[in-house]
Amino acid sequence: TQYQQAYEAAAAEAGVEVLVTNAKGSVDTQLGDIETLITREVDVIHIRPLDPDGVAPAIETAREAGIPVLVTEYDINTDVDCYLYATQNVCGELQAQTLIEKLEADPELQLNIGYLWGAKSRGSSVQQRYEGFMTAIQSYIDSGRVVIQEEQEANFKSDEANAFVEDWLQRHPDMNCVVAQNDEMANGAVQALKTNGKDFASFFVCGINGTPVGKQNIIDGYQLCTVDMHEPDAAVLGFEYACRLANGETFSESIDYSGELFELITIDNAN
Repeated sequence: TQYQQAYEAAAAEAGVEVLVTNAKGSVDTQLGDIETLITREVDVIHIRPLDPDGVAPAIETAREAGIPVLVTEYDINTDVDCYLYATQNVCGELQAQTLIEKLEADPELQLNIGYLWGAKSRGSSVQQRYEGFMTAIQSYIDSGRVVIQEEQEANFKSDEANAFVEDWLQRHPDMNCVVAQNDEMANGAVQALKTNGKDFASFFVCGINGTPVGKQNIIDGYQLCTVDMHEPDAAVLGFEYACRLANGETFSESIDYSGELFELITIDNAN
């Protein structure tokens, strides 16, 4: 939502018409959306692919029709005219950093973690978040002070995360940390913890995306951290590249813009 609002605002300021579609997690819907945009003869298609293989044929059809295609953030297994990406290992590293600070402050603390994946079909972005976290925390796993008790794919959805965490709490009474790949899943975990009467002073929840929900949970003491990916800034940058493509500019290499985006949010800067 933040991304879409910022994108549309940038387009309105520039006097550019934007047709927005939302596949709501369905590859078939996204395929149909692309086909509709081809029929509408748009000047450029900007897409965040739901599946790196599933939407590739439609993207190829668009390019064959002379419509340049911009892909941002998620993987795609076909040629496109421009690819903007953010190396999201940093998100996991920043989550781990906040937990390491807890471990360093309390030598008696052991973290028993449940890890909530997003949707693995999204490709490298979710894998990078996981790898960044695991690499940063690995020495504490090796020492036995961190134990990964559970991992589940909750598809970035609050309700699925809630159900998994409810189950984990019954099977692992000593679990005291949930690390989630977005704030929606972190919020689902928070709701499960509230239902089970957990003490948030000693149970830590980490998210990603810097959403209003995530920041409010931090302010209220329910969430330890989130990583703000500055979606509005990413949206404006994506819009600018879409316009450049529509105006005939070409790009020969993928463009990494991760260094401009990520920021750790804790109680110190959540307001």
